[in-house]
Amino acid sequence: MGSLKKILRTAFWALLLFGLGFGLSEWLATSPSFDLSQIEFPRALREENNMPVVEIFFATNRTPVPGGAEFSSEAADSLSYGIAEVRIPERFRLTDVQRPEISRGFSDPDRACILRVQKITAVEFQKKLQERLVESGSTRATLFVHGIQNTFDSTIRQAGTLAFGLNLPQPMVVFSWSTAPGLSPAAYARCRDQVPAAAQALTQFLQTEGADNFDILAHSLGCKVVCAALAKTDSDSSPAPLADPLPNVILVAPDVDKEDFGTVFLTPGGAAARHTTVYVARNDKALVFSAFLNGAPRAGSGINPASHVEALFEENAGNSSRVEIVDATFVNNAHTSHGYFYQNRAAFADLQNLLRNDLPACQRQLLRHEKAKHANYWIIPP
Repeated sequence: MGSLKKILRTAFWALLLFGLGFGLSEWLATSPSFDLSQIEFPRALREENNMPVVEIFFATNRTPVPGGAEFSSEAADSLSYGIAEVRIPERFRLTDVQRPEISRGFSDPDRACILRVQKITAVEFQKKLQERLVESGSTRATLFVHGIQNTFDSTIRQAGTLAFGLNLPQPMVVFSWSTAPGLSPAAYARCRDQVPAAAQALTQFLQTEGADNFDILAHSLGCKVVCAALAKTDSDSSPAPLADPLPNVILVAPDVDKEDFGTVFLTPGGAAARHTTVYVARNDKALVFSAFLNGAPRAGSGINPASHVEALFEENAGNSSRVEIVDATFVNNAHTSHGYFYQNRAAFADLQNLLRNDLPACQRQLLRHEKAKHANYWIIPP
């Protein structure tokens, strides 16, 4: 009897270790990785110690820390501008930016690090960004608006690795708003309270720099900042409405009330972009948590494909032909199911195709959802 228990105990631990090992291998296989020796990346500004360096433009409403180019998690009354350089390791994964913060200039062969952060004036920002656009042959830059749990440095590193991994020829600009690390309800509430100030700052940035010069890529609560900013510029009381609509707005896992989303993007006269793409996932655990805290479902979850489409499109009868929904549920196996756009190869490749080649969903190897009533509802196939 004792020997049987020993055998069963050994078998249990063997199966448990096998399961953990299999899960780890699946996660590592899912997270996009890149062999730099086999791929040409034109986004590299230069090389340092045989590792490429990318350039990131930034605008932030964070409060500058006196005596340098550091920024706190508190909101400021005005925007700060600058340029940063991010060194990309010989082999890296986009998920590396979620690891603990590292000091600027720290040499780690497996992690992206910030080499330099330079504050410049708004005029210098415009001049240098225009120079990079001309050099790249692009007509517009990509503006990245991050979600919560970010310091200033982590947003710069995230933007750098995204720009490099997406292999974008156009410049990458990051709008860093005043969030701070933390996953507790109180930390989330603090970040959510910063959205109005961030939206006001983003509105100012788009009005100053020209909205039609950017494709916007936003994630999580950053999508709420974007929606609030576009709602401000489209309102009758706006002192300086956008002269031209944004070319592309891409919302990934948007932590936004579905009603707010419909008001900005689906009502007649409220379409703030020529084309809007929304990535959703029914198994996004972070958005389930957010829906509980906000008391309302989020635009990025959608529980059920058909009802999600009905809620977004049928209840807001308007010009929805310019809005495409891309369902990533079947490829969403990230830890919190919220960062699938940089943790899954298929989702990342679709995002790259959209940003780099400006292709509609029908040309991006997606599947049309057969049960969806709306023609622009697509699925990333497993």
